[in-house]
Amino acid sequence: MTKTSREIEQEFINRLKSFSGKDLDSWLTVLKKSGIEKRNDIIKWLKAEHNFGHMNASLLVGIFLNAGKPVYVSKQNLFVNQTKTMRL
Repeated sequence: MTKTSREIEQEFINRLKSFSGKDLDSWLTVLKKSGIEKRNDIIKWLKAEHNFGHMNASLLVGIFLNAGKPVYVSKQNLFVNQTKTMRL
């Protein structure tokens, strides 16, 4: 059976510490302290500096840009939060 986006994200959150050594709250702190603001730059940084795969980096950044809340809970907030960080 195909997993929903919600199930994929929840599975990611549940196993984040086991594959990365840090839980979600710790990663949110690391991302905030990094000072990197653009979505793609954060993803590149996670991949280069912390050995994340693209999908896991994208999931984490989505949560980070959604004020630390899982994306599936509030898609509208994700859009608003991500557009705040976009620069032309």
